[in-house]
Amino acid sequence: MCATLFVQPLDLVKNRMQLSGISGKREYRSSVHCLTSIVRNEGLLAIYNGLSAGLLRQATYTTTRLGTYTYLFEYFRKGDTAPSFAMKFSLGMVAGATGSVVGTPAELALIRMTSDGRLPPEQRRNYKNVFDALIRVVKEEGVLTLWRGCGPTVIRGVVVNASQLSTYSQSKQALLGTGYVKDGIFCHFLASMVSGLATTIASMPVDIAKTRIQSMKVIDGKPEYRNAFDVWIRVIRNEGIFALWKGFTPYYMRIGPHTVITFIFLEQMNAAYYKYVLGVRARPGAYGQRKIGPFNIEKFKWPGQNREFPELSPKWHKENPKELHRYTGVQEEGYIDPVTGNHVVVPEMQSKLVVPNLDGFKLKPYVSFRTDVEIEKRIKSYEAKVKEKGSQALADLHTIEDERWPPPKMDVETLFELCYGDQIRQAFKDGKYGVSKMDNVDSV
Repeated sequence: MCATLFVQPLDLVKNRMQLSGISGKREYRSSVHCLTSIVRNEGLLAIYNGLSAGLLRQATYTTTRLGTYTYLFEYFRKGDTAPSFAMKFSLGMVAGATGSVVGTPAELALIRMTSDGRLPPEQRRNYKNVFDALIRVVKEEGVLTLWRGCGPTVIRGVVVNASQLSTYSQSKQALLGTGYVKDGIFCHFLASMVSGLATTIASMPVDIAKTRIQSMKVIDGKPEYRNAFDVWIRVIRNEGIFALWKGFTPYYMRIGPHTVITFIFLEQMNAAYYKYVLGVRARPGAYGQRKIGPFNIEKFKWPGQNREFPELSPKWHKENPKELHRYTGVQEEGYIDPVTGNHVVVPEMQSKLVVPNLDGFKLKPYVSFRTDVEIEKRIKSYEAKVKEKGSQALADLHTIEDERWPPPKMDVETLFELCYGDQIRQAFKDGKYGVSKMDNVDSV
């Protein structure tokens, strides 16, 4: 909705350009001519005609499609591995179709309100606002008219979202992979502009069909167009094949900044949600990978925790053996032997118990640290990159910043000392060490 305030005039020009030529007469020479004609003939405020409909469309269509895409993205994620490009493309199609069905009534009102000014005064609908438009459509034409043009709207939504969401994610990952661009607003801007260009090229033929069908009038029971194919055939026959991309400039100028603003707002709101609501810093999401700390991407983090550790799942506390219920740490890891059914412990996978029960102390919960597996994996990955590129300098250009220098080996005792040593010694000095709410004395 924030983006709509910036791009509504471009939406108006795009719709007028797409409707130009219906009667065989070319109304506007260019997008600039269209904009100046609107200001000259209808007034400066006319460039925001249909703003209420545009806002309602974003509240219904955009919210639904982004929410659906994010949910599906997380559902099909495999651990910390993002879905493939083909899967992102498919998820974008489903999200676009869902959002289009929900947003078609507002889309219909928007098309009619932005195109009203080009009609003779006696033919104008003169809707006061989007709610007046929706109510009058239901009263005068029937409730099903709200979904007129739903077919091409859904097709456009599928094309737009499959192009926009998938190319944004892919472009962002490609930019971050170069090593020259960091995850931030500039990266979001570049990825959005690439995404907007791909979306404009792919969706304009469907968009012009949608625009003309939703703005048409039914005379003596006969609509001007039968379906989207009828629109395309008549446009190509009467105006030429490139007329399918009529209004390309305002459309890209609209969808480019709209994509930029939408994703920048979305990225910042997601970051704020994770930071202030969940108490974590940004995690990998549906719109690109975001690394946390010097370790692998973190899936669990408790509010208030100011250090990053890889395995922080609350479920592990319940899975601990009874004798360890009052301690933090993890159950021994391994696999179930398919023949014997026994649990086979794998030493290389073990996390070491480092934090005793200290009820009453303000210690961070569920801290475990893998000293060997994760660090060795990181070092080997970096060494392979150096070998592939020929030098550390070249390898650094192709390595995410957080992974550039593998963390030094550190045993759990040293880590525990760095995190809690001073606090525990002070507690012991004050005679409070081991005192819990449940026990007078808690041996550690």
